[in-house]
Amino acid sequence: MLPLGGAERVQIDLAHEFQLLGFAVDIVIADEPQDARPYFHDEVRIFTFGASRIRSFIRPFMAYLRAERPDLVIASMWPFTVACVIAARLARTSTPVVVSDHTILSAQYANQGAVHWLLMRASIALAYPLAAARVGVSCGVASDVARLGRLTPESVTVIHNPVSTQCIQSGGEGLNEVGDAWQGHTGARLLAVGRLKEAKNYPVMLRALSQLLERRPAHLVILGTGPQEAHIRQLVRTCGLTEHVSLAGHVDVLAAYYQRADLFILSSDYEGFGNVIVEAMSCGTPVVSTDCPSGPREILEYGALGRLVPVGDASALAIAIEAELDMPHLPEDLKKRAADFSPAIAARRYLALVFPEISAQR
Repeated sequence: MLPLGGAERVQIDLAHEFQLLGFAVDIVIADEPQDARPYFHDEVRIFTFGASRIRSFIRPFMAYLRAERPDLVIASMWPFTVACVIAARLARTSTPVVVSDHTILSAQYANQGAVHWLLMRASIALAYPLAAARVGVSCGVASDVARLGRLTPESVTVIHNPVSTQCIQSGGEGLNEVGDAWQGHTGARLLAVGRLKEAKNYPVMLRALSQLLERRPAHLVILGTGPQEAHIRQLVRTCGLTEHVSLAGHVDVLAAYYQRADLFILSSDYEGFGNVIVEAMSCGTPVVSTDCPSGPREILEYGALGRLVPVGDASALAIAIEAELDMPHLPEDLKKRAADFSPAIAARRYLALVFPEISAQR
């Protein structure tokens, strides 16, 4: 659960919305050594099983289902989606399980080997038809899940990730706290947010920045931590970008950073959805993103609300950044589009999958 990433923030936002609709909410976590309670409202109950492996998660989850008899389980991210379906069947409860995937599984696990690939496909094909409903957070994710599990496309529902519009609500609060991020640096204030991992392709962003600096001054702030942090720091030094890049680490409250930035950049090879794009737009911050599978194209309305560039093309990214910086923007258009992904909309759509009469009444 911690540190919070996009999928984890989705659970927090959904939990809050379900509470606002009058439902009691439990959060079930396989394993989390840190205390996740501060991120949820007091009324949310948190169950942590200390299960570091899938097989050690199924039995305690069966016990939970028998004891608590929840009205609905929303299971997120393979392979825990499969584990939850299996546990519900073995527990012989009537609890409906909705499985929800948040990334392009075929891309995330492409290098895990043939055995892992076959296990993934077989488990999806066997377990997902037993779920009450199947969800992909973008059209690309839904298509990928259907293809992997040999499911019909219409059997996987697209429900875009809920993204809190904290930037709109926070006004100018917190701006002073991030003043040092770009303080002392001239030129464009560029921002990137996300886990420091291979799929985010920060190296191509750094190469694009090097090209941009040949034509205009700029400073890039990267928020996030991850397994590639040491590699990225080394690359910053190797590219001679030490004075032009700040790696600020993990930040829970992002609104002030988005508000202070001139431009938000996403350079991913693939995404499940791209929550950070919506977060930036909710602050009226313009976006340049790779046209990766999947999410950015859907969010940015096929390039109408932000520039899309080919995956892995540093030159195209540099050109797009410069062009977007020189363009006039209408922040209200970006904020209006961000509102389409409000947690309230997503929560009602999840409920409608199993309880259409409840979602309509509340």
